[in-house]
Amino acid sequence: MKVLALCRLFTGYSDSLQNREWRPHGAPAIARILEGLHRGAGIDLHTVFAVKDFPLRDRFPGTERFELGEIGSVEIWPAPRTGMRRLDILAMELDHMRRAVSLCRRLRPEVVYATYGQISAAAAIARFKLAPVVLRMMGVFPHHRQFLERSLSIGKWQLRSPFAHVVCTQEGSGPEEVIPRLVGAGVPHSVLLNGVDRPEVAPDAVDRLRKQYGLGTRPVVLFVGRLEDYKGCFEFIDAAARYLADGKPDADFVLVGDGSCRKELEIRCAARELGGRVHLIGSVPGDMVATWLAAADIYVSMNHHGNLSNTNLEALTLGKCMIIPEKDIDANIDVSTARLLPADTVIRYDRSDPASSLTAVLGELLSDADRIAALGKAAGALSRRLLQSWNDRAAKEIDILRHASRTARL
Repeated sequence: MKVLALCRLFTGYSDSLQNREWRPHGAPAIARILEGLHRGAGIDLHTVFAVKDFPLRDRFPGTERFELGEIGSVEIWPAPRTGMRRLDILAMELDHMRRAVSLCRRLRPEVVYATYGQISAAAAIARFKLAPVVLRMMGVFPHHRQFLERSLSIGKWQLRSPFAHVVCTQEGSGPEEVIPRLVGAGVPHSVLLNGVDRPEVAPDAVDRLRKQYGLGTRPVVLFVGRLEDYKGCFEFIDAAARYLADGKPDADFVLVGDGSCRKELEIRCAARELGGRVHLIGSVPGDMVATWLAAADIYVSMNHHGNLSNTNLEALTLGKCMIIPEKDIDANIDVSTARLLPADTVIRYDRSDPASSLTAVLGELLSDADRIAALGKAAGALSRRLLQSWNDRAAKEIDILRHASRTARL
């Protein structure tokens, strides 16, 4: 089976691709699918990474083609420059769509696997009937819900293209309710929880990490994710400041990740003199996330759009005491999270007043080590019932691709 994978160049993949060494940070679902396809019997994989983020343009100024051991044949497409941001976005989408159509006609793949970042190219290929297209979405965001309210929009028209299948991650954003209304009539769709491998973390690795960042023996409260407003990083910092100002039991607060809000977060920490107790670590390789989770006593997830992320699932497997927001029934956000993660396995704070509510929850938990341990034990037990390995999870998606290829030949 010849597979053409059309992906955006995720920021967390940039170092790997530039260094020709596959060690991606973030977006583990796509990485594992690509690895599984490359290993799969009878599969010939060609992967395109298209530059969509303007900060990456200088790092990847031209087209590149090379082999990468773990995923095979790779191609990188640059983003055109016009000197005007809006024109740059339009030129980028048109150029990537043109390249995708041309490449599809030349390679004649039996199936195209496209991430949502390549929706323009995916829609063109599907509508021109050049190959069956499986569209991969990482979840549902506010603009997807807005599409449902509009009679006409390019985004809505693209999503209603005749795809062979649409696969969406179940990350708590309500895709089970939105996706059936968003895709074209008769288009098969699947909403799947991501996989997670059970990492082995050596105790000495945890000790080294704590020593490196001066964490000592104080409890560690951990945030992992992109430093963007919708991830809740500002509320986390605010809760940390309130907790420390209230003279509660000692704790260190750690943020692992990078993003556009990092500078503003650093400014706020400096203004509140939090530098010694709040640590902004920056981005780390994917295999280091487990070590940070193991080093933490409490893991906090504050994503506004859903809280079944990859890191949250990994925290469950490591038996971490977790704090997440309550469900939002009106917006259908974290309704599935509440169903999958019952009250005896995680602690929830008030979504309508996150900083003060989280501060109160932390005050209760950090003074009760036995409760922290009990919640962690319950989370670990749940993970063994609920979650599957990445190999098993990737196999499901690869089966969808195989089915799309076979069906197209009938």
